[in-house]
Amino acid sequence: MSSTIAVVPLGMPLIVGPGVLTTTLLVVQQQGYLWTLAALVVNMAIVYGVLRSSDAIMKVVGPGVAAAAAKIASLFLAAIE
Repeated sequence: MSSTIAVVPLGMPLIVGPGVLTTTLLVVQQQGYLWTLAALVVNMAIVYGVLRSSDAIMKVVGPGVAAAAAKIASLFLAAIE
């Protein structure tokens, strides 16, 4: 079993995709720019925290769980096509 890392160009669209953009437009109309910007900053801080601590998360869950999660995520992506 090799321990290589694959680069997935879908990384950013999965973080900020069409659903997020549509929701942002709707929230701006309903709540205004201040609350929308606050929500965006909080969500980006959460994403940054998770990506920054990915090494620690991998140590906790292990390669088996990571591989299983990757297989499940690939099923979701295959279902979208």
